[in-house]
Amino acid sequence: MNLTSTPTKSPEPTNTPRRCGKVRYLGLSECGPDTLRRASAVHPIAAYQIEYSPFSMDIEAPDPGLLSTCRDLGIATVAYSPLGRGMLTGRYASVEDFPPGDFRRVHPAVLE
Repeated sequence: MNLTSTPTKSPEPTNTPRRCGKVRYLGLSECGPDTLRRASAVHPIAAYQIEYSPFSMDIEAPDPGLLSTCRDLGIATVAYSPLGRGMLTGRYASVEDFPPGDFRRVHPAVLE
């Protein structure tokens, strides 16, 4: 399978990973509802991944409507960082508990 070949005039070349049986399901991460709709028109999208935690509940907002778009299209929602990047595990009481160089020391959600 040559993924670097020159595109053909057909909408989907016969050597794509999906046609070759290498890809069964597709998922997207951190995109907008318009992208979800465009992608699902080309190929069924099985899952959408987004940060979903007490610190980040953007998916529930009516604008841009990510959760309702996923529901309308039958796309499963996969949450990452549901425990607030470790902040809700009880292991960390303050920012100083993170090791030096840990991005959470400067992450806005952690500092609030």
